Amino acid sequence: MKFILFVALLVMSFTSLVQASKLVVAHFIVGNTYPYTVENWEQDIKDAHSAGIDGFALNLGSDAWQVERISDAYEAAASVSSDFKLFLSFDMTVMPANSDYIEGLVRRFANSPNQLWWDNKVFVSTFSGESDFFGYSDVSTGWNSAIKEPLESAGYPIFFAPSWTSLGGGALQQSVTDGFVSWNTWPTSSADMNANDDHYYKQLANSLGKIYIAPISPWFYTHLAYKNWAYKSDWLYMDRLQEMLDVQPDMIEVLTWNDFGESHYIGKVQGALPYGSEDYVQGFDHTAWRLMMAPYIAAYKDGATKPYINFESLFYWYRPTSKYSVPTKDSVGYPSGGDYDEDKIFAVVYLLQSAEITISCGENSQTFTGNAGVNRVSINMVPGSSPRFSVSRQGNEMASQTGPKIEGTTSVYNFNAYTGTLFF
Repeated sequence: MKFILFVALLVMSFTSLVQASKLVVAHFIVGNTYPYTVENWEQDIKDAHSAGIDGFALNLGSDAWQVERISDAYEAAASVSSDFKLFLSFDMTVMPANSDYIEGLVRRFANSPNQLWWDNKVFVSTFSGESDFFGYSDVSTGWNSAIKEPLESAGYPIFFAPSWTSLGGGALQQSVTDGFVSWNTWPTSSADMNANDDHYYKQLANSLGKIYIAPISPWFYTHLAYKNWAYKSDWLYMDRLQEMLDVQPDMIEVLTWNDFGESHYIGKVQGALPYGSEDYVQGFDHTAWRLMMAPYIAAYKDGATKPYINFESLFYWYRPTSKYSVPTKDSVGYPSGGDYDEDKIFAVVYLLQSAEITISCGENSQTFTGNAGVNRVSINMVPGSSPRFSVSRQGNEMASQTGPKIEGTTSVYNFNAYTGTLFF
């Protein structure tokens, strides 16, 4: 019952506060939807919409069946809300540079009622593609001659905002682009992520009459035979959410809704998981990260520099084992970058007035004084113990919850995170 009331309050407060037209979309891996039905899409769209997310960037790979799943997505969006937008993001790391195929897909969905249009043009994006010239001398001439001009001549002008991250600001300086989606949102060292690139891209884009789509992500961990690393993610999401309020990009793209293989999903675990990811994805719900975004999304759309905190809740996350745990059956090995993560339990508490926040794990217990607004707290994890979270006000405990146990041993490395929400 508390959860239902919380979601109702979240939706009501969000819609009452947001007045601007900036968009927040989530990157959606269509390649993980093989068993999806229209009902699966409807559930994802409702979950996203309730958190203030305005649409999905549909990452399309080379499998023919993915086109039908995209068709289902448009059908589902039309049945849920005319405000929820979709657009194609061609994954050029796996798709051939086939201009007829790309053009055909743009035309097929362009006039769907939930297609995102920007500046009276069909919004189209990519993941990579900066090395695809379509037989021409350079990337701008190639995409313009093979894709953009033919579509415009056919009555389907496109607003082209690719993710050509390897080019950096050079992506915006290409004549064919109308915008740029960066994927630079994870720190690759022990240093925390900063917004230096975001400020640069935003300023450059706007000086050129283009737009900048900034990325945010809660986590990164992948443990597959062909890729095995972690990026420092402890406070990453909270840092990036605040950075978006500081930068005020033209659009935000959440990375991602359902990339289970890289652990940065905020949607429900459903569909088809990448082979080998089951060990570190099943049982690791990330709903808390989705709900935690709402006050920041509302503030971003309103141009505010501080989140709109108009409900109270505690959000927590932590890894299931210490980074020093030695697995008994792991054949992939220790993830590169794993040492950068801290062996801690993290919590963010939204308060309307002061309260006492207590986190316990084994013999380690700390009480923090929380103030109205956003409070960040953390304690060291104790392997073999289950973390407990509680919030009290004036000596009266309002709510408490115990999270999954932090195991002292493990069969395989797992740097994914448990997340949870304490409602009060």
